[in-house]
Amino acid sequence: MKNIIPTDKRLREDLISLWNFQDKLSGLGHYHTHYASIEDLKLQFQQQLDKLIEEGKL
Repeated sequence: MKNIIPTDKRLREDLISLWNFQDKLSGLGHYHTHYASIEDLKLQFQQQLDKLIEEGKL
């Protein structure tokens, strides 16, 4: 089965915006993270906050 990629201009603009945002975050030292659920996202976010607190950055 082949993946069908829509060519709608609005989607293209959204993807370009997303890629630009991801590039900006990478440039700031942030990396894209995958999460399985909202609970997993909250856990990862809390862990990052805890790490910043430990490092004295918050």
